[in-house]
Amino acid sequence: ESTKEYESSNFEAFEKYFYEHLKLVIDKQKEQTDSLTSLQKEQDQQKKFKNDKLKGFSGRENMLLVISNYLGGEETDYIEYTYMAQKDCLYFPYKHEEQPLVIYGPSGMGKSSLMAKAIEEAEQSLSNAHILYRFVGATQGSTTLRALLTSICDELQEKEIIAPIESYESEENKFQAQIKEALSSIKTPTALFVDALDQLQKRDYLQWLPESLPDELKIVFTVLKDSKYKKDSHYFNLFRKRIKRYHLFDFTKDTLEPKKEELLTSLLLLENRKLQEDQKNYVLGQWEEANYSPLYLKIAIEEIKNWASYGDREKQILSDSAEGVIEEFIENLSSLYHHEPILDDKVFGYIHASKDGLSEKELLEILSEDLEDEEAFRRAIINDYHTPIKTKNPRRDHKEELMLPLSVWSRLHTHIKPFLVERDIDKQPLMKFFHRQFATVVDKHISQNKKVLHVKLGEYFSSLQDNTKTWDERYHNVHMLTELPHQYYMTKDAKNLKEILFDLEFAGSVYDNHKQTNYREILEKASSLKGITEEEIYPWESFYREKEHLIIKVNEELWRPHQSLFQLAYEDGLNSPLT
Repeated sequence: ESTKEYESSNFEAFEKYFYEHLKLVIDKQKEQTDSLTSLQKEQDQQKKFKNDKLKGFSGRENMLLVISNYLGGEETDYIEYTYMAQKDCLYFPYKHEEQPLVIYGPSGMGKSSLMAKAIEEAEQSLSNAHILYRFVGATQGSTTLRALLTSICDELQEKEIIAPIESYESEENKFQAQIKEALSSIKTPTALFVDALDQLQKRDYLQWLPESLPDELKIVFTVLKDSKYKKDSHYFNLFRKRIKRYHLFDFTKDTLEPKKEELLTSLLLLENRKLQEDQKNYVLGQWEEANYSPLYLKIAIEEIKNWASYGDREKQILSDSAEGVIEEFIENLSSLYHHEPILDDKVFGYIHASKDGLSEKELLEILSEDLEDEEAFRRAIINDYHTPIKTKNPRRDHKEELMLPLSVWSRLHTHIKPFLVERDIDKQPLMKFFHRQFATVVDKHISQNKKVLHVKLGEYFSSLQDNTKTWDERYHNVHMLTELPHQYYMTKDAKNLKEILFDLEFAGSVYDNHKQTNYREILEKASSLKGITEEEIYPWESFYREKEHLIIKVNEELWRPHQSLFQLAYEDGLNSPLT
């Protein structure tokens, strides 16, 4: 029907038809999504991430066997393997050792993909056990320790593995003790996979993990051990002191070398490409230098797929490190794919400088404002062949301003999408670089421009507040509640940071939307900035520390947290800055 309208040049009817039917599809999808509980959404997002990590997986048979034996509880003395030129024994944990299995290794080596495969195999083989898994940092419900543990326990309750928990303790030590007790009570066969503990926003000391796991509970962790990221190797150092040596497995011992040609060929086939023998040998040699890092090969493929079979070999060069091929990839976006360098820098910079990531809508709005404000950016993007697109900007007095052409962003997004993770945070998908090595290279790439990026993000998120409203309606944008304090802190803007930290309307919205963890973290370190003293911060920090349990323990259908906050602040005392 729509085709007939189009062919008859009845474009108005075609547009109406298209709009109405597209709206029906969107409304239907929205209705389905809105009907899901927060736990169901978390489970769906974790499943999607797991399935993404399974794509192209190959090898790691030895590590998969170790995990399978651990979950099955087989009493094998040890499993002996030969790795490259050396022989190493991976001891299998005895059945009576009630400890987690911990797999460690450097960044970019494919630990998350291994976990995804192990989960898939467990779901197929352990029919009598409950399988739970969390990829830390992949979703909003897995970025902080409290959110992660609460989500896991909610699922354990849903499956009736543990007794119902009426409410979670607000005080951190009591909360971790509560989780520890819940995990210790498990009497039903359960396998829990937790990938990348090091991706948590704030480190802890595993007080929530039972010293001895119950007989029916098996936990598999992956953690970072990387000399380049010593601080992020925190959890490996904790486990090394806490559990038996033969429960710790070095992921790098199970090398991808035996599968190297198979992996390279399969990834090239996805791009409909083949290499000449000398090209293949060169790539395999460079990959060996990078210790057969899957991240290295994934990024290298983006460059290799453009090599001509009989092209100039002197120009077909790859770095021999993951960081090196990432730098080459970024450089090739302009030299090979003809994206404007100024656009590349802005996109990488804004995404990296955000705390939790940016939605596509937010990024396009920020880039459009830059297009309006910066002549150099306009010269690079606007050409003489197309009329510039303009629209009213509600954040800047509804002025008619330039809008970044979607085609420009869409083409760049296609090239960088493989290295972005989208997490549903604050009811919208936020883009962020997932791999630590990618983020590290980007950080160096934008090092000269960091402050400008943070200032712009602060201005943008500040413009999202509605100054015509009061109470809980002024700061209606949920993402702003996390990003605004972070951006002010990163730019050392003490004046604006104090203004929002000491704004009860802002704090009320923070508690209404359960964003207090990040808010409290900024409050605790605010006095490190010049212009903010400990004496100024102390009354606010102590108020939230002492009263937070009263603010959040309300029946939100009858009484919102911001109402409790205002009442408690009013009663804080005659000399209180809150009162």
